[in-house]
Amino acid sequence: MRIWIYYITVTVALATFSYYFIDIEVAKYFYTLRESQISYIFQYITKFGRAEWYLIPSIILFLYLKRVGAVEYAGMAIYIFITNVIAGIGVIALKFIFGRARPELYFSDKITALSG
Repeated sequence: MRIWIYYITVTVALATFSYYFIDIEVAKYFYTLRESQISYIFQYITKFGRAEWYLIPSIILFLYLKRVGAVEYAGMAIYIFITNVIAGIGVIALKFIFGRARPELYFSDKITALSG
């Protein structure tokens, strides 16, 4: 049990350090690159994180594999579907609970994640 207290303490300490000394500086750096070629590369890569890339094929694959009788593989497909749905709902809930300010708010109104 004590090891978990250590892990939680270290995690909170590192997150706090990161927030106060790294997060804003990284945001400022990438803000200066917003019209560069690297920005377009990251915008393209971001498309791979969209849920429909995983949800739609996995549910179609599940239905197909279930129909042809490949139950074991159908289970793998539905596993991918369910884990993505649960992760997506969890992230939405956490964003609602903690309400992290986006970097755009910092540059327009100087609002950070812990601004009151």
